[in-house]
Amino acid sequence: MSVSVVIANFNGSKVLRDCLPENMAMFEKLGITDVIVVDDVSTDDSVAYIRASFPNINLIQNTVNSYFSKTCNVGAAQAKEDILLFLNSDMVVKEWDLESAKTMLNDPTIFALTPTILRKDTDNEWINEGPTYGYFLGGWVSTENDFTLHKREASPHGAPILWSCGGAFLVKKERYDTLNGFDQKLLSPFYCEDLD
Repeated sequence: MSVSVVIANFNGSKVLRDCLPENMAMFEKLGITDVIVVDDVSTDDSVAYIRASFPNINLIQNTVNSYFSKTCNVGAAQAKEDILLFLNSDMVVKEWDLESAKTMLNDPTIFALTPTILRKDTDNEWINEGPTYGYFLGGWVSTENDFTLHKREASPHGAPILWSCGGAFLVKKERYDTLNGFDQKLLSPFYCEDLD
């Protein structure tokens, strides 16, 4: 099993410059060669930057601004490998146990994986946005917003979460395709795609 990376971009020239070089170096180290960036009709120099700096990236340009769900689906449709890594353009992959992730995805009870996603909060402390907690009650999905939950130490073997964060998650392409990807109507223009 190998991985295809799908990155949606819209006017992300600055974050691409900040994040893409480090990510591409990590992908090369891991032997990942199928990197797809779907540009959603950017008006900045994102496309020129990718073409000049990373000619091996499969750059796809939407002709109409299509928002996150469709843009991710466009990228996934072009993926050559059997695992998809959806990665927001402002994320940086610092470390990755790819073999462990592959093993976990072979478990039929696991749909997708989300890594530890660290960002600084207003107190300049690191919080982990990867874990998603919540509950289903009375026909509604409700999330836990207590950030102390996000500060819990992650288990090296993972922990159950309610959904995978759309900013960074791994899923087998077959499973993603079975669901026809992200719902492009229900979640348009964007937000809550990860709940889907």
